[in-house]
Amino acid sequence: LGVFGLCRIQKAGEDLLLSDFWSSALETINGCLTKHLEQAKTPVEPLSGALGNLHLDSPPDESNVAPGSIPGETLATGTCHWKCVCYGLGNFSTCVTARNQLTFLLLFLEKCQIPRSHCWVYDPLFSQLEIAVLNSLRVIVLSENEEGKRSVCGEHTIFYMLHCGTALYNNLLWSNWSVDA
Repeated sequence: LGVFGLCRIQKAGEDLLLSDFWSSALETINGCLTKHLEQAKTPVEPLSGALGNLHLDSPPDESNVAPGSIPGETLATGTCHWKCVCYGLGNFSTCVTARNQLTFLLLFLEKCQIPRSHCWVYDPLFSQLEIAVLNSLRVIVLSENEEGKRSVCGEHTIFYMLHCGTALYNNLLWSNWSVDA
Protein backbone atom coordinates (compact mmCIF):
# COMPACT_ATOMS: atom_id res chain seq x y z
CA LEU A 1 0.00 0.00 0.00
CA GLY A 2 2.68 2.51 1.09
CA VAL A 3 3.00 5.77 -0.83
CA PHE A 4 0.76 4.48 -3.62
CA GLY A 5 -1.98 3.73 -1.08
CA LEU A 6 -1.66 7.15 0.53
CA CYS A 7 -1.98 8.72 -2.92
CA ARG A 8 -5.14 6.68 -3.50
CA ILE A 9 -6.55 7.90 -0.17
CA GLN A 10 -5.59 11.48 -1.07
CA LYS A 11 -7.30 11.19 -4.48
CA ALA A 12 -10.41 9.74 -2.85
CA GLY A 13 -10.41 12.72 -0.46
CA GLU A 14 -10.20 15.19 -3.32
CA ASP A 15 -13.09 13.45 -5.09
CA LEU A 16 -15.18 13.31 -1.92
CA LEU A 17 -14.71 17.02 -1.18
CA LEU A 18 -16.18 17.85 -4.61
CA SER A 19 -19.15 15.52 -4.27
CA ASP A 20 -22.76 16.38 -3.50
CA PHE A 21 -22.66 13.52 -1.00
CA TRP A 22 -20.04 15.34 1.11
CA SER A 23 -22.09 18.56 1.18
CA SER A 24 -25.21 16.63 2.10
CA ALA A 25 -23.40 14.63 4.77
CA LEU A 26 -22.03 17.78 6.42
CA GLU A 27 -25.49 19.33 6.43
CA THR A 28 -26.96 16.20 8.01
CA ILE A 29 -24.21 15.92 10.63
CA ASN A 30 -24.50 19.57 11.54
CA GLY A 31 -28.27 19.22 11.83
CA CYS A 32 -27.99 16.14 14.04
CA LEU A 33 -25.46 17.72 16.37
CA THR A 34 -27.49 20.91 16.61
CA LYS A 35 -30.66 18.92 17.33
CA HIS A 36 -28.78 16.92 19.95
CA LEU A 37 -27.71 20.14 21.64
CA GLU A 38 -31.24 21.51 21.63
CA GLN A 39 -32.74 18.30 23.07
CA ALA A 40 -29.98 17.57 25.60
CA LYS A 41 -31.31 16.76 29.04
CA THR A 42 -27.87 17.27 30.57
CA PRO A 43 -26.55 20.74 31.44
CA VAL A 44 -26.23 22.64 28.19
CA GLU A 45 -22.99 24.51 28.90
CA PRO A 46 -20.46 21.64 28.62
CA LEU A 47 -22.11 20.25 25.49
CA SER A 48 -22.52 23.73 24.06
CA GLY A 49 -18.83 24.38 24.57
CA ALA A 50 -17.94 21.13 22.86
CA LEU A 51 -20.23 21.82 19.92
CA GLY A 52 -18.79 25.32 19.72
CA ASN A 53 -15.53 23.70 18.61
CA LEU A 54 -17.20 22.14 15.58
CA HIS A 55 -16.72 23.98 12.31
CA LEU A 56 -18.39 21.75 9.77
CA ASP A 57 -18.88 24.32 7.06
CA SER A 58 -15.60 26.22 7.22
CA PRO A 59 -13.27 25.86 4.24
CA PRO A 60 -9.93 24.22 4.95
CA ASP A 61 -7.00 26.54 5.52
CA GLU A 62 -4.23 25.15 3.33
CA SER A 63 -1.58 27.08 5.29
CA ASN A 64 -2.13 24.65 8.17
CA VAL A 65 -1.64 21.46 6.18
CA ALA A 66 1.03 19.27 7.71
CA PRO A 67 3.60 17.62 5.44
CA GLY A 68 2.41 14.18 4.38
CA SER A 69 -1.21 14.82 5.32
CA ILE A 70 -4.28 14.70 3.15
CA PRO A 71 -5.17 18.08 1.60
CA GLY A 72 -7.97 19.73 3.49
CA GLU A 73 -6.81 18.45 6.86
CA THR A 74 -6.33 21.35 9.22
CA LEU A 75 -4.14 21.16 12.25
CA ALA A 76 -6.20 21.17 15.40
CA THR A 77 -5.86 24.15 17.65
CA GLY A 78 -7.03 24.56 21.20
CA THR A 79 -8.58 21.88 23.37
CA CYS A 80 -10.75 19.32 21.66
CA HIS A 81 -13.62 17.95 23.70
CA TRP A 82 -14.69 15.29 21.19
CA LYS A 83 -13.36 11.82 20.60
CA CYS A 84 -14.07 9.40 17.78
CA VAL A 85 -14.08 5.61 17.71
CA CYS A 86 -14.27 3.71 14.42
CA TYR A 87 -15.12 0.02 14.28
CA GLY A 88 -15.53 -2.13 11.17
CA LEU A 89 -13.76 -0.03 8.55
CA GLY A 90 -12.63 -3.03 6.51
CA ASN A 91 -9.63 -3.72 4.29
CA PHE A 92 -9.02 -0.34 2.67
CA SER A 93 -5.95 -1.62 0.84
CA THR A 94 -8.04 -3.91 -1.36
CA CYS A 95 -11.58 -2.56 -1.11
CA VAL A 96 -12.46 0.77 -2.69
CA THR A 97 -15.56 1.09 -0.47
CA ALA A 98 -13.46 0.73 2.69
CA ARG A 99 -10.94 3.24 1.29
CA ASN A 100 -13.77 5.73 0.69
CA GLN A 101 -15.03 5.13 4.23
CA LEU A 102 -11.54 5.81 5.62
CA THR A 103 -11.37 8.97 3.53
CA PHE A 104 -14.74 10.12 4.87
CA LEU A 105 -13.55 9.46 8.43
CA LEU A 106 -10.39 11.53 7.92
CA LEU A 107 -12.32 14.45 6.39
CA PHE A 108 -14.95 14.22 9.11
CA LEU A 109 -12.25 14.47 11.80
CA GLU A 110 -10.79 17.49 10.05
CA LYS A 111 -14.11 19.31 9.65
CA CYS A 112 -15.05 18.64 13.27
CA GLN A 113 -11.54 19.65 14.36
CA ILE A 114 -11.08 16.36 16.16
CA PRO A 115 -7.35 15.62 16.22
CA ARG A 116 -6.49 12.29 14.69
CA SER A 117 -4.83 11.44 17.99
CA HIS A 118 -8.36 11.47 19.47
CA CYS A 119 -9.56 8.82 17.02
CA TRP A 120 -9.35 5.10 17.74
CA VAL A 121 -9.86 2.51 14.99
CA TYR A 122 -10.23 -1.24 15.01
CA ASP A 123 -11.11 -3.94 12.56
CA PRO A 124 -10.00 -7.54 13.02
CA LEU A 125 -9.39 -7.65 9.26
CA PHE A 126 -6.66 -4.98 9.23
CA SER A 127 -3.41 -6.26 7.73
CA GLN A 128 -0.04 -5.25 9.19
CA LEU A 129 0.41 -2.93 6.20
CA GLU A 130 -2.95 -1.26 6.83
CA ILE A 131 -2.05 -0.82 10.50
CA ALA A 132 1.21 0.85 9.42
CA VAL A 133 -0.71 3.20 7.10
CA LEU A 134 -3.20 4.08 9.86
CA ASN A 135 -0.29 4.76 12.22
CA SER A 136 1.27 7.04 9.60
CA LEU A 137 -2.07 8.86 9.36
CA ARG A 138 -1.76 9.43 13.14
CA VAL A 139 -4.96 7.67 14.20
CA ILE A 140 -4.73 5.23 17.10
CA VAL A 141 -5.08 1.61 16.07
CA LEU A 142 -6.46 -0.49 18.91
CA SER A 143 -4.47 -3.68 19.48
CA GLU A 144 -7.34 -5.57 21.13
CA ASN A 145 -10.87 -6.23 19.99
CA GLU A 146 -13.08 -4.28 22.40
CA GLU A 147 -16.14 -6.01 20.93
CA GLY A 148 -17.86 -2.62 20.99
CA LYS A 149 -17.72 -2.44 24.79
CA ARG A 150 -15.99 0.96 24.97
CA SER A 151 -17.58 3.18 27.58
CA VAL A 152 -17.63 6.90 26.82
CA CYS A 153 -17.28 7.70 30.56
CA GLY A 154 -19.10 11.00 30.15
CA GLU A 155 -16.85 12.15 27.28
CA HIS A 156 -18.38 13.39 24.05
CA THR A 157 -17.65 10.54 21.66
CA ILE A 158 -18.74 9.95 18.10
CA PHE A 159 -18.83 6.32 16.98
CA TYR A 160 -18.22 5.67 13.29
CA MET A 161 -19.51 2.13 12.70
CA LEU A 162 -20.34 1.39 9.13
CA HIS A 163 -20.93 -2.30 8.53
CA CYS A 164 -20.87 -3.87 11.96
CA GLY A 165 -22.87 -6.78 13.26
CA THR A 166 -25.86 -6.35 15.55
CA ALA A 167 -23.89 -7.71 18.52
CA LEU A 168 -21.32 -4.91 18.21
CA TYR A 169 -24.02 -2.20 18.27
CA ASN A 170 -25.72 -3.99 21.17
CA ASN A 171 -22.47 -4.12 23.16
CA LEU A 172 -21.84 -0.42 22.56
CA LEU A 173 -25.34 0.56 23.70
CA TRP A 174 -25.17 -1.77 26.71
CA SER A 175 -21.80 -0.29 27.76
CA ASN A 176 -23.15 3.26 27.60
CA TRP A 177 -26.77 2.97 28.72
CA SER A 178 -26.68 5.56 31.48
CA VAL A 179 -27.53 9.20 32.11
CA ASP A 180 -23.83 10.12 32.16
CA ALA A 181 -23.19 8.50 28.80
